[in-house]
Amino acid sequence: MKLNNIINITLFAILLANTNASYAQNMKVELGWGNITPCSRVTWVDSSIPGIKAPKVEMAEQRLHAYANVSAMTSSQDVFNYIQQCAVRAATVAGLSAIFASPAAAMPAFESEFSECLGNIGSNVIDFNLSVEPECLWN
Repeated sequence: MKLNNIINITLFAILLANTNASYAQNMKVELGWGNITPCSRVTWVDSSIPGIKAPKVEMAEQRLHAYANVSAMTSSQDVFNYIQQCAVRAATVAGLSAIFASPAAAMPAFESEFSECLGNIGSNVIDFNLSVEPECLWN
């Protein structure tokens, strides 16, 4: 076998040995939710006059959900559970109402507590951010 082939095979073996089953996983941790101003919409319904539609205003409960979106280099369920616990703890410190009002403004307080809570496993976390999503509960 040529020296060049031996070097290539050796490098491949080193790369393979250093690659473990961990790879970036994305998780969406729900931090909480709250009711906000109800949703409204206008639908057109049949009126008492044949062929004529009339507007009808409908209202529904609206919830705002807060999430921590975390990307981590792990396949361990224990690490995922720990990350979820730290995200919920950090949301408590940052304040859900602050996250609902402005995820970007709440990020420094969240990030500080989240990083402190993660401690040694913090190196597994690649990236994280906060987001809010509204949900209208139409019947």
